[in-house]
Amino acid sequence: MPSYFEPQVCCLSIYITQLSQNVYSFLHAPLIVVLVVAYSLHLMQYIPVKNERVLGIVAKTGKQHRVDIQASVHAVLPELAFQGATKRNKPTLQVGQVVYAQITRAHRVLEPEISCVESSGKAGGLGPLDSGYLHRCSLGLCRKLLAEQCTVLQALGKHFKFECVVGMNGLVLVNSDKLVHTIAITNAISSSEFMSEEQCSAMVQQIVDTL
Repeated sequence: MPSYFEPQVCCLSIYITQLSQNVYSFLHAPLIVVLVVAYSLHLMQYIPVKNERVLGIVAKTGKQHRVDIQASVHAVLPELAFQGATKRNKPTLQVGQVVYAQITRAHRVLEPEISCVESSGKAGGLGPLDSGYLHRCSLGLCRKLLAEQCTVLQALGKHFKFECVVGMNGLVLVNSDKLVHTIAITNAISSSEFMSEEQCSAMVQQIVDTL
């Protein structure tokens, strides 16, 4: 398990211990309870938001594919929700396959629904992904990677040729021409979450020097 998970899990366990030893905290310090719940959701569980783009893993195939998007329930992916798909001509998905999709329905009661086409009817980069290393990270890091000026991705781009697909749901897919580069890039991304711009640049240079 990546090292960046360790302090986060440790911090969460400290909060839980404090609450169990002081039951009155639920009454006198409700803010702490809210923080613990929000913190755990931020790290582990994605709450679907309409129009956000996510990475998902096909859990069950059929007319309504079931896709794990790291939410409390699987999302529904209609078999015709692909560019140019018809009843006779549609993509054949496999269990375990990764798809890049957009949330089209986010409801408190109904299952979330996703689609691999934009409102224009075009794929726009959405669809099944056949290669790459899928990595789980915090939702906060995903938002950092999607920023216009992401230091770690810019620094890595100076030394490696790679593709990086980021989902708003805490999943990142990295692909490059060499496995060793894919692993190095993934490690750099996961380690960069709490680093400054200078630290990110130095870390990437260190990785390049060791390869």
